[in-house]
Amino acid sequence: MLRDEKNYPVIKNSSDPGDFTLDCGLSNIKVYTTNNGAATNLSYLWLAPLQASTSSVNSASLTANVPGFYRVMVTDNVSGCKSVGAVNIVTGHLTAGFSADHTSGFAPLNVVFTNHSNSSLGTESITTVWSFGNGTDVTTNSAGITANAVYSQPGTYTVTAYMNKGVCQDTAVSIIHVDIPSKLEIPNVFTPNGDGVNDVFFLHVANLTEISAMIFDRWGHKVYELSSSTGNIAWDGKNEFGNDAAAGAYFYVIKATGKDRQSYDAKGNVSLYR
Repeated sequence: MLRDEKNYPVIKNSSDPGDFTLDCGLSNIKVYTTNNGAATNLSYLWLAPLQASTSSVNSASLTANVPGFYRVMVTDNVSGCKSVGAVNIVTGHLTAGFSADHTSGFAPLNVVFTNHSNSSLGTESITTVWSFGNGTDVTTNSAGITANAVYSQPGTYTVTAYMNKGVCQDTAVSIIHVDIPSKLEIPNVFTPNGDGVNDVFFLHVANLTEISAMIFDRWGHKVYELSSSTGNIAWDGKNEFGNDAAAGAYFYVIKATGKDRQSYDAKGNVSLYR
């Protein structure tokens, strides 16, 4: 007695048997292959979710851009035997992130931003719109491209990076603090005559951590000395005994250090008029 042998197509997953992931958009997903010989004797019928654009494809692989549960029927055209399989396709995700080589400093501050964004299947094709918070912006089309901004004015700046890849979007934020650079400006004349105008030898400073000043008369006698951690140094034109110093030229030695580590070592003359 002859036995009727059936030759059913053997369906197996071509990769990990778990879910397939769409990388934020179109993905050529080869979800099924067969292990019973050449594919010329097989035909395929895919049944995709209702929202998918493709409902039937006679191919061992399927290009899918819609998540959902997909079924496939594989028919052996010689024996007429059929096998059915299924696969779940899920949406991937995009994770935004970046770092700055400086988050604080002194103007003008150049900051380089490194993009650390990635999607479910890698870092390719990630577009980033950078808003630097200083009125400038730039767009990069790869997570491998760095961006930079120059902050010329002191202040606190919010940097926002808008990342997108296909249907995925995410945002990352960082704060940049910019301070004014140190400064030391020394006048060359003052008039301590009590009229309320330019009565004090006053240093114009910014962001100094320490400063010292010595002032000598024409004969080399020290008439004034002061140290400060705030930069507030002012000579009212009186000598070390509290008496009015005589009109004339005086020699100063001023040393200072800024918060930005700038060093100052100034020597010069200032004229006192009454």
